[in-house]
Amino acid sequence: ATRHRSPSLSSHLEQQLQRDIDQIRDKVRLLADMTLRALEDSVVALTQRDAKLANEAILRDSRIDDLESSIDAMCVEFMVRHIPVAKHLRFAHSVAKIVVELERVGDYAESINRRAVLLALAPCIPDLTKFGDLANVAIEMLKQSVRAFLDEDEVLAERTRQLDARANALHQEIYYDLSSEVPATPEDLSTLFALL
Repeated sequence: ATRHRSPSLSSHLEQQLQRDIDQIRDKVRLLADMTLRALEDSVVALTQRDAKLANEAILRDSRIDDLESSIDAMCVEFMVRHIPVAKHLRFAHSVAKIVVELERVGDYAESINRRAVLLALAPCIPDLTKFGDLANVAIEMLKQSVRAFLDEDEVLAERTRQLDARANALHQEIYYDLSSEVPATPEDLSTLFALL
């Protein structure tokens, strides 16, 4: 004879599963918010030559790393506890990949901040308007992609993918502008490399 779970046990397990999914979603949302703040701060630090803000943001990067590790552990625990299949398995697998990418964005923000500290001391830098434009597109893509995942919104996900062409075009324009510069001094050359 096959053993069946009682309706109350089954209902309890489903509620626990949903609670665990909701906790993971909340942590992913928090990680995305922290990553976005890091990226936004790095762009402000760069474009406004604010070394103080850059240094403060660099110090906060370890919190992003810690949260990424925490979410990863939650996903492993989720898999062990629930032995998920289909949709729930895809969710846990996707979260594990997404948090790695979010942590990488945090690393990029830290790298931008480190360059912002150096560039704050440069005697002269070129116009950074297009850097701000590129950052705005990238930040919007990040916001929308996280929201699309958490809300399971395929239409928003597709709209977000379309922003990539604008980001690529701005990146190419910036690269062309910078590679057209002729540095007059070693300091100008250092500035150029940092911006590239």
